[in-house]
Amino acid sequence: MIRFGVLVVFLSLVSLLTYGQKNVTTAGFQIKPIFKNDFLRTSDKVFSEEGVDFSVGTQSGFAFGMVVRHGLTDRFSFETGINYVKRNYKLNITDSAFSSTSDFKIVGYEIPVMGMVFIKLSRTVHMNVSMGVSMDLFPSNIFTSDDYFKHYSVRNHIVNSGVHSNLGWEYRTDKSGWIYLGASYHRPFDHIYLSQVAYDDGIEDTIASTTLDGSYFTVDLRYFFDAEPTTKRKKTKR
Repeated sequence: MIRFGVLVVFLSLVSLLTYGQKNVTTAGFQIKPIFKNDFLRTSDKVFSEEGVDFSVGTQSGFAFGMVVRHGLTDRFSFETGINYVKRNYKLNITDSAFSSTSDFKIVGYEIPVMGMVFIKLSRTVHMNVSMGVSMDLFPSNIFTSDDYFKHYSVRNHIVNSGVHSNLGWEYRTDKSGWIYLGASYHRPFDHIYLSQVAYDDGIEDTIASTTLDGSYFTVDLRYFFDAEPTTKRKKTKR
């Protein structure tokens, strides 16, 4: 919550010095590799049960999709779109005589609604900061197994919501569109899945569970198609 508050204050301050493009509506596409980041709480979750150690960790993943942006004023823009998100995880199980791993993935879809403000660094280069909410959809539950364990990850809800923040820079060409490089952080308001592992060591079953919060950090590469401002035509008297 502290980081969230700091970002809100930062948005308020920079909005006094920002510059957007009023009445410009443009669309583009983006690809966003997902990376682990301990500071942003995307590191491994470690838990133990009856002398057996378990861990579930986020691995590299990716997101891609379409972005639509509309300039509401000279300083503020609205942005939305839809993204396909693939989160990769690794499950580790370790006891005194056994160790095993299992990879699984969670596929979801996101529809963000973002408010964006701009800082004009030069005629063609702009810095922007954005924040908003996202509707996250998860189509299925997950099951993986081996000779010694069974793993289930069950959706908390089919539709979740979360906060999405972004910082980036874009180069706006005169006729060839806009190229954008930035970074994003996505954090659901509640955990997205409950993971349960049943481990059989040949003597008895050990059952352990943990939640997956679904937070992730990405590096963003976008391309927006060139667009011109839309203005209302004035009626002329004949």
